[in-house]
Amino acid sequence: VSNPVPFVPLPTPAPDGRDHQVLAEGPKFVVERFAAGHRVIDLPEGVTAWLVPVAGAGVVDGVAWQAGECLTLSGRCEIAAEVGSDLLLAYPGDKRI
Repeated sequence: VSNPVPFVPLPTPAPDGRDHQVLAEGPKFVVERFAAGHRVIDLPEGVTAWLVPVAGAGVVDGVAWQAGECLTLSGRCEIAAEVGSDLLLAYPGDKRI
């Protein structure tokens, strides 16, 4: 089923001054983009996130990953990404965590 009206994109999410970029924020999910480095992600109880490495390699909670894979995350996660890494993190919701 289509809706024959012009497409109106959602507004670009505002920066929050942290070391990543929010690519999409709501209404159904959030997508964030990270570069290399070490970070801790604290996901709320019952929320699953997907880590999608676009480039590079690293480790999350002792599990090695490389570009082209997809990992599911929950709870508190420590992510270490090698120099040159480019990561996407997606999770359900209408606002960033």
